[in-house]
Amino acid sequence: MLKMEIGGKEYKIKFGYEPVLKERIISKMAKISSLFEGEEVQPESMEDALLFIPEIFLVGLQVHHPEFRYDYNTKVGKEDKLRQTYEIMDQYLSAGGDMFKIFEDMQNEMVNDSFLSSLLRKGMAAEKAENASIQQN
Repeated sequence: MLKMEIGGKEYKIKFGYEPVLKERIISKMAKISSLFEGEEVQPESMEDALLFIPEIFLVGLQVHHPEFRYDYNTKVGKEDKLRQTYEIMDQYLSAGGDMFKIFEDMQNEMVNDSFLSSLLRKGMAAEKAENASIQQN
C-alpha cells in the first residue's frame, strides 16, 4: 500500500478491482505512460497527465477512504470527489510536490501491490518463456 502525506493528512492508496476496471484506469495509465516516452513532452500531453493524476488518485483512495467513494456505475458523486482530489493535488504541488513522481508512485503501486500484480507477473513470466523458446529455435 502506498502512503502519502499531503497537507498534514495521510492518504492510503490501494487499487481495488472494481474502481480500476469501471474507470478504465489500466488503459488510461498505459496511454499517459506512453506520452512521456519521448524526449519532449507536448502541452496537450501535459494537460492529459494533469487531468488523469487526480483521477487515478481518486480511484486509489476507494479502498481505504470511504469519504471518497462514489457510484462507479452511475458516476453519481464522482465530480464532487474529483474536485476534492484536485484540491489535494493543488496542496501537494504548492508544497513542492512533483506530479511526475506521484504518477510514477501510483503506477508502481498498481503494478506491484494490487490485484494486477499477480496477473502482470504471470504475463511477464509467460513472455520470458516465449522469448527463451524463440532464442532456442
